[in-house]
Amino acid sequence: PSTDEKPHVAQINDVMYMANESYAPFKLSRYGATDWRIEEIDYSYPPTIEQNTSSTTLLPGSYTGSTTMTASADTFQSGHVGSKWEFRVDRDAEHAAFDLTTGGATNSGTIPVFGDWTFTTTGTNWTDTLTLEREVNYSGVWEKVYEVQATGASQENFSITGNENDPSALYRITKGANSSNGIAHLAVGQVEVRGVFEITGYTSATSVNVTWTKPLNFGGTPVASTKWSEAAFSSVQGWPAAACFYQGRLWFGGTDNRKQTIWGSAIDDLENFGTSIPNVLASDGVSYTISSVEQNKIRWMRPLEDLIIGTTGEEYSVRGADSNSIDATQAPLIRPESSRGSAYIEPTMAHNGLVFTSQDQKKVFFLSYNWRVRGYESEDLSSLSENLFTSVNHSTFTKDPYNIFWCGNAGVLNGLVFDRVNEDTPFIEKEEIA
Repeated sequence: PSTDEKPHVAQINDVMYMANESYAPFKLSRYGATDWRIEEIDYSYPPTIEQNTSSTTLLPGSYTGSTTMTASADTFQSGHVGSKWEFRVDRDAEHAAFDLTTGGATNSGTIPVFGDWTFTTTGTNWTDTLTLEREVNYSGVWEKVYEVQATGASQENFSITGNENDPSALYRITKGANSSNGIAHLAVGQVEVRGVFEITGYTSATSVNVTWTKPLNFGGTPVASTKWSEAAFSSVQGWPAAACFYQGRLWFGGTDNRKQTIWGSAIDDLENFGTSIPNVLASDGVSYTISSVEQNKIRWMRPLEDLIIGTTGEEYSVRGADSNSIDATQAPLIRPESSRGSAYIEPTMAHNGLVFTSQDQKKVFFLSYNWRVRGYESEDLSSLSENLFTSVNHSTFTKDPYNIFWCGNAGVLNGLVFDRVNEDTPFIEKEEIA
């Protein structure tokens, strides 16, 4: 990358996530003193753009493994290879009825179960033990979900409800050895299930080769669906320009096609940008788009009390509704804080605020919270020595023995003595790089 395209990084322990608008996001992991690995992020659930709203359908050749994906209209480009998409489909309601007059210990056929289910019995004076069992991912290992026993008392029947959150689950009913006058029922309503596929090869605008990274393990013949979402990051959509950690989430933002959109991972699940179904959880992944008159691209993101976002035209704060943590079930409060505009250079933390560089790289500003106005204010730190700032391209801040903001500037190292605690007037000293 060029001088103005240094990676923006977010580090937690021995893992560093890196974003650069010219490349796919990477992570650098330290496994040992001499074992360092850099690799693309293998999302458990990828960031995506908004769900398709057109009549275009996608039809998979199968719901598992490697297969083809066919679109009903031009959809794919060669630059999509390597990107991960979301696919959703409605799974029909399922019902199993098990006649208990069958003698001997046996079980019903299996049905796929996801979401709410109901297990009921009907009959008169029947005596037996019934067990509701499940397996996942076709493992062949069955575990007990619920067990009921009838002793032959008049009208002794059961109605039990539950919820299954794994779309690959299969259920069955197992009975004891008795032959009884009754029927056991297991029913599940129509539900929406989803999977993730990675495009591995491009054939045409309507056909690609794919591999399911999150398969739809419920069997049945694949059907076409309009419920799909394109990958947010690709050579087609662009790569995120900025990255940071905030409130237990990994954040990316600022692609070429979504200049003012940010994506946040699930809390404490940094490579999962998906949401739970059928009900969204507060801790799920999120995505938001800044509303503004101009489409000014995100250049950096940094955590203060709020998530602070710098664009080419303005600086914004993002916080949860009612000043709480950001919650996937509620829209956040996104507020403009200044209109300085930023270069594609990471800001520097200093004195509970941020020092950032103007878009033309000739000024530096300090952004901090002002309780008097209940918002953030920016101050021009270079106003007294504008001639010394001509092409700022990187910066850092030292606290000991003096508070100094350092910045590289056209081959020269500039130092700004910056003491906010004592409210001294900042001044500039210039020192040539050896």
